[in-house]
Amino acid sequence: MIALASTFGFAVAQQTNLYASSYEGTVYNLGLKRNKTDGFVLLKKHQDKGCGPSPSWLTLDYEQEVMYCLGEGIETKNGSITTYGVSQNGKLVQSAKDDVLGGPVSSVVYGGKDREKAVAIAH
Repeated sequence: MIALASTFGFAVAQQTNLYASSYEGTVYNLGLKRNKTDGFVLLKKHQDKGCGPSPSWLTLDYEQEVMYCLGEGIETKNGSITTYGVSQNGKLVQSAKDDVLGGPVSSVVYGGKDREKAVAIAH
């Protein structure tokens, strides 16, 4: 999140977490930092290789402070879903991992306050 204070002509950056995955097998937590010469730069804050082969999709459940990572498993028989807790500083802490059918490419959290939540996975 970036808050702009235009009255005084300067920008104030609040803590921002950006998560990105790579087919190399890594999930990154990136941070945004102001740099006097280049404007803003992205920094690698944390990284995790526990998602599985070919991480393809990240779904963040803000209310539960949980992130789900789908491992597409391009070169393996199965894909995977990995559940992470998200700490205050944005670091991911793996809490569970399960095999799923090969080729998961997206997911969504559904359910609400009166119902249990679930994750739907598209292949």
